[in-house]
Amino acid sequence: MIEGYWGWLKNSVINNDFFTKFYYITLAVRKFVAWTNEHKDLIIDRLCYQY
Repeated sequence: MIEGYWGWLKNSVINNDFFTKFYYITLAVRKFVAWTNEHKDLIIDRLCYQY
């Protein structure tokens, strides 16, 4: 399931975006992780239904 999570993060945050500084990538990833921590039930459902 962790591969699904990292793939989702990559597709949602990193792909098709140009970050001028590494700091901005870090902020975007932290924002994604914070959002997923707030919506744990939705995240578990999404990741578990893939398998």
